[in-house]
Amino acid sequence: MPIVFVYSDENSKCGLAKEATLDVIRELKGNAFIVYVSRNDSAGIPGNVIKAMNSPAAGRFIPKSVAVNPKTGKVEMIIPYISNRNHRIEEIKKVKNLMPK
Repeated sequence: MPIVFVYSDENSKCGLAKEATLDVIRELKGNAFIVYVSRNDSAGIPGNVIKAMNSPAAGRFIPKSVAVNPKTGKVEMIIPYISNRNHRIEEIKKVKNLMPK
């Protein structure tokens, strides 16, 4: 099961950010180990995950999600904020296929 770090801000007043964060959690519940990374607390997060979240591929807006292989610690996928909800859900669902059953 992949580990997915979801970087967001639980105090955000942006409804789009909140909805996108909830989409990640809803879609991956039971299919990934989800680690919520608060905007104000990233202590203990692996360096490669922080680097991925700060990369251009992660985009500028929250949420930013990073899927990691738990066996290798390798970043397998970066999911930036995607405004189109259908496209966002499609990208999130790809995480389910990262690890062989």
